Amino acid sequence: MIHKREFHDLEKKFDLVVIGGGITGISVAREAAVRGIRVLCVEKNDFACATSSATSKLLHGGLRYLESYEFGLVRESLSERHIMGLAAGHLSRPMQFLVPMFEWSNPGRFIMQMGLSTYDLLAYDRNLGTPEDKQIPPAKWISREEFLKLEPKIESKGLKGGFVYYDYQSTYPERLALAFVKTAVQAGAVMLNHCQATGFGFKAGTKQIESVQIQDTLSGKEYTAKGSVFVNASGPWMDQVLGLAERSPLHKVQKSKGIHLLTDRIIGEQTLFLRNKKGQHCLLLPWEGMTLIGPTDSPYEGSPDDLSPVEEDITMLMDLVNELLPGRPLTREKIRHVPIGIRPLVFSGKSTYRASRKHEIYDHAADQDKIEGLVSVLGGKWTTSRKLGEDVLHACLPKLRSFSPGIQIKDVRTDREPLHGYPTFGASSTEIWEQIALMNHRVPDNVLNHLYTLYGTDYQEVLEIARKEPSLLKRISDEPGRYDIMAQIVYAVENESAHTLSDILSRRLALGSFGYPGDTAAKRAADLAGKLLKWSSSRKTEELKAYRLSYPLERLSTDSKKKK
Repeated sequence: MIHKREFHDLEKKFDLVVIGGGITGISVAREAAVRGIRVLCVEKNDFACATSSATSKLLHGGLRYLESYEFGLVRESLSERHIMGLAAGHLSRPMQFLVPMFEWSNPGRFIMQMGLSTYDLLAYDRNLGTPEDKQIPPAKWISREEFLKLEPKIESKGLKGGFVYYDYQSTYPERLALAFVKTAVQAGAVMLNHCQATGFGFKAGTKQIESVQIQDTLSGKEYTAKGSVFVNASGPWMDQVLGLAERSPLHKVQKSKGIHLLTDRIIGEQTLFLRNKKGQHCLLLPWEGMTLIGPTDSPYEGSPDDLSPVEEDITMLMDLVNELLPGRPLTREKIRHVPIGIRPLVFSGKSTYRASRKHEIYDHAADQDKIEGLVSVLGGKWTTSRKLGEDVLHACLPKLRSFSPGIQIKDVRTDREPLHGYPTFGASSTEIWEQIALMNHRVPDNVLNHLYTLYGTDYQEVLEIARKEPSLLKRISDEPGRYDIMAQIVYAVENESAHTLSDILSRRLALGSFGYPGDTAAKRAADLAGKLLKWSSSRKTEELKAYRLSYPLERLSTDSKKKK
């Protein structure tokens, strides 16, 4: 359970204040809280509402990073992939990848074989202590006939065969991020969404930060939070947060725009790793009966708050897919959603595609402005977020011991701890599900499995709400394959700090991840949420409009109608 936003918590002084509630800030907060450190994390929108939710839904080692000889990053990523799978087995699962090799493929078979062999070597401990349902086989070559049997929709002309390898799929990254939030809260962290940092306060006569001003973006009320050490984990917004300390950033953020297309299913059950003759690549991933395509990787110079896809982004991905799949199967009508986000990369002077995904930590006391008590983190990737949080905390420890006299820090290994919702680190998700199915036979298996996937052991709390009020077992959407029930809305509001329709449908439930669910389902959800949150009629109308326009395709459609 995430406590309600109780601002009296801000009356105490915190050891650590984290600004930014994406997976980076959340991970830092979790690492601090489980060690007994008094931590506050503030997020101006909702937890994991930006880049952290607009992903390829993967926990992966980064096979293509081997082209840049980033062996250390790949090894770290593969190790963390293993840890994530053991810590949150309900939200991660092995996925098979197919890499077709054509007569013209570059790199060719030999180089790809070397790369995949290196990938396996760097993941030497991938099955250590791993239950059978999470184990990953080594990569292998398959013949042309075997490849076409696994994926008959691939272009057969010039196909020589291909490779099979494995990574993990992160089924719902928004829920995985929330598992980090809940773990932090359970350990004592104060996690506040819809709270924006608006300024820093300095200790009299010094350049040491001692407080941050916060505005509740829902009510407009302002608060002050005192702390010993402050972490800027705002990702693409790093420069803006540094501006609150009245300084210019010395560490430039290289922003990369990435979009995906979520479409009706156009491939089978395996992920396709495609690369055309120009060297452009994309993934086609099966996800919940649909196909997720992407990502793009292009420089972005604007404000993160103004991020939106353009038609050229969509067309580029469509053309790339149709170039390599016969019959040009991807049409505009099949696109249901266009997830979009910004990767905050460490500036390297390279293209955003070739820029490293390593993270860097900056102690601003060492900069020319010598701002004390402020640490920033930039870069990183979802898979290594736990390790990133650990590294940031270790960088802060000397300051914490200096500025928080008497602080007691527990010795905890989070690489051996489950996340909230998973009963035991390294447990078999299959065995857990079999036990659950026996216990709750009155609930349809598809709904039950859906709830277990999203909530882990918390699924029982959702079902308890529905048992008290049977009408809440009704599904929100009438569309086949959409299993969210009305009780989840109650749970999101009462237990998961959901305050807007987008919070509920896009990041607490699964429904919003499939694209705009339609006016009927949206209104059904808004009616119940409005009662729980005491929305006026005008507020509910505003919520419905804002929610619909949170989808890029809906915005593009609206803009197109305005032009006409």
